[in-house]
Amino acid sequence: MIYLRSLFFALFALHCVAAAAAAAEQLSHLELKYGGVARSYELYVPPTYDGSSALPLVLVLHGRSSSGARMAHLTDFETRAAEHEFIVAYPDSLNGTWNYLYGIPGARKGPNDVGFLLRLIEELGEQYRIDRKRVYVAGISNGGFMAQRLACEHGSGIAAFASVAASGYGAMPGTCKADTPIDALYLHGTSDHLVPWAGHSVVDASGASQLATMPVSQSLEFWSNLNGCEKKLDAHEMPRSGRSPETHVMVYSTRSCADGARVALYAIIGGGHNWPGRDGLIPPHISGAVNLDFHATDEIWSFFDRH
Repeated sequence: MIYLRSLFFALFALHCVAAAAAAAEQLSHLELKYGGVARSYELYVPPTYDGSSALPLVLVLHGRSSSGARMAHLTDFETRAAEHEFIVAYPDSLNGTWNYLYGIPGARKGPNDVGFLLRLIEELGEQYRIDRKRVYVAGISNGGFMAQRLACEHGSGIAAFASVAASGYGAMPGTCKADTPIDALYLHGTSDHLVPWAGHSVVDASGASQLATMPVSQSLEFWSNLNGCEKKLDAHEMPRSGRSPETHVMVYSTRSCADGARVALYAIIGGGHNWPGRDGLIPPHISGAVNLDFHATDEIWSFFDRH
């Protein structure tokens, strides 16, 4: 009996590995022209798609110096896309950096990544039946800032965003054009040394201090106010698995937002700059402590899927 049980779990593990490998094999590397430049992205379409019904679309944005292919490996959204039937795209930035400050005074002039991502959504909508009320964007670090900029610029076309290891960008309160409620999810470590929990300021050319990244609490407040939510937050601690005892997770969520919108924060106490649930894929000197009590991809899709 012990042998049979061992054999069962071994076969089950092999099945999971094979399923993940199959999903990866179905990633397509594609290009589109935008602004006279060939832009690339990885695309996964679930094998059950036959065009008979519209599917949700999730854009997943990599961090600085990374790529769409590496983001696919880090997050494994394809496995969830196969199970829950949605289309996922992993776009590539130019030169490894998303220009989420495009058009904001003092920022570099190009490229227009908001325009590129909107064109990508349109192109995918031309090729597949996309549920336009269920277009979502998630990102980590530099990609998390870009996800928020896209939501600010195209709020009516983005149902929800998730930002991992990226609080609000400093210029967001004065430039965000979103005029409709948008579901907003933050996942952030209190010991993130690259995007500090308390925010980060820089000194500009005139010697004045400018906020580069907002405190996490201020970011949450910004979207709560935009969505017309109550001031009071609900809070609970996530059950601890014991796999990452140096960290634990507090979950905060808003009440009674306009149009049923929701704003939530997964505060990883002691956590660093990483994708929770995925250890060993980001160098330790960058990632810091990784919480393994939950998988960020599962929680993000659950947050999106409420639509």
